[in-house]
Amino acid sequence: MSALMIAMGFYILGVATVFYVRPARMFHAETGAWKEFGLDSGRSIMPFWMFALVWAFVSYVLGTLISVYLTGVALQSLPADVVEANISNVLKPVSKSPPPALPTSVVESPTSPSGTTPGYYVLEAQKTGPPKYIYFGSAPPTIENVAARST
Repeated sequence: MSALMIAMGFYILGVATVFYVRPARMFHAETGAWKEFGLDSGRSIMPFWMFALVWAFVSYVLGTLISVYLTGVALQSLPADVVEANISNVLKPVSKSPPPALPTSVVESPTSPSGTTPGYYVLEAQKTGPPKYIYFGSAPPTIENVAARST
């Protein structure tokens, strides 16, 4: 069960309990309306809105602690070989091999049916200015080539 779901359950239960009991410290006895914040008579140092904020924090902490406890209990009840197998899957070492290098030369490919050789553009990283694309191929396409291919 999610820690957030447990916390929401605690929060709703706590707020509903306070609304049902309506303690004199937070609510007026005659009207049932909640008291304003203050130290004067008819006011409270713990009005309902402050209780709601504090209770939300406490509920979340309780929900998280209960979720962690229940996860620990569930993991302790599993056989040791299952736990070891799952831990070894999670903690696999990262490959130390370097990433594959970009080709240093472009291999000429056969001519396509439209008469142009295929190629591709790569975005060159620049710190300032507009992005710059570099064409990898024998010759970048021109307007004439593109117009000839579309007809």
